[in-house]
Amino acid sequence: MAGSHTARLTARTVTAIKPNGTDFDVRDTDIRGFHVRVTKRGEKLYRFQYRRADGSRPVITLGRVSELTPDQARKLASDHFLAVGGGADPRRARTDWIAAPSMDDLWDRYERDRLKIKNRDRTVAEYTRNWKSHAQPTLGRLKVSEVARRDINTVIAGMGTKRTTANRVLAVLSVMFSFAVENELRPDNPAAGVTKHRENSREVAFTDDELGRIARAIPGEREAWARTALTLLMVTGARVGEVLKAEWSEFDLDDSAPAWRIPAARMKGGKPHTYTLDPDTVALIKAWRTSAAFVSTRWVFPDAKGKNAKTSLQKPWSRIKAAAKVTRGVLHSFRHTFLTRLAEGGATAIDIRNTGGHADISTSMKYVHAAENARLRELQDANRRGIREAMGKVPKGADVVPIRG
Repeated sequence: MAGSHTARLTARTVTAIKPNGTDFDVRDTDIRGFHVRVTKRGEKLYRFQYRRADGSRPVITLGRVSELTPDQARKLASDHFLAVGGGADPRRARTDWIAAPSMDDLWDRYERDRLKIKNRDRTVAEYTRNWKSHAQPTLGRLKVSEVARRDINTVIAGMGTKRTTANRVLAVLSVMFSFAVENELRPDNPAAGVTKHRENSREVAFTDDELGRIARAIPGEREAWARTALTLLMVTGARVGEVLKAEWSEFDLDDSAPAWRIPAARMKGGKPHTYTLDPDTVALIKAWRTSAAFVSTRWVFPDAKGKNAKTSLQKPWSRIKAAAKVTRGVLHSFRHTFLTRLAEGGATAIDIRNTGGHADISTSMKYVHAAENARLRELQDANRRGIREAMGKVPKGADVVPIRG
């Protein structure tokens, strides 16, 4: 068999091929170009060779004999043979595929050319975390041009009940693919048609009863810093991150008009913002500074080592929420409650923007519209009650017809 150079490549004939110390080919008698290359070191490789229009004869390695059965190798060779007959160039296609950008390549380019240029550090950190922790393990090595909606669904499904995080990951993938489309790396955005999870609503405005129960539960919270932080969250309308990273230098507590002035670098909209403080809030903050076991020279709510700010209120809030027997709402709901009540009290969109520090007044308008819709519904309900009452009245001068039994 070692001296033969043609045979129908079956399991038996391939096994019978013996190395002879030189490189040689054993070509299949059925599929032109399909052959086994035996190297002088004794390795056996399935390969396919074809002729280009310019006369060159490129070779594609299909795999090692130890890795593929003859039937598997024959199927690959047959596919290439048919593709060449249709005008394709398998070797060039493979070279192009190897050179094509992967999702890891896309992330690197998106991060460098778009994410870090147009976004704040906090957004960059969030996008990076969501990509590396959730999407990259599944998608990183795939080619940008090959990622399909089913691949994205696999990533989202793998996150289980983490619905909010899954939506954030989907948002990251969507902007990455939009970037890819802009740069002609693929023609479409496969993330655009993926259905988002329904999230636990952040748009909850607590009722008076719920606020009362929460307020009564706060003193029972075991972490003193959390009692102060949550109360500050309730009475200022500030964002959770703004409270957690509050610095002593931002507070003017002894001024005739006490205020909390946050610099632009810490604000979501990139503009400095001021929250006004009433006497009770001033007293709350001063009491915390006096009673705290450890007072940082910088952070209002320092971590255990005092080098950084606290990063989460979630666990204390969960305990307080359970103690108050409140079944709805998240930490952001305190801000939503504060701004909703402003709108219900007649505040304009500009008032709400100036209070909440919204970068876009359209966000503030939502509170005004919601309040207007609520007032309109009350008027409509009152109108319906009046109409139904009128419908039940007996008209003046109407004949009363007795009902005979």
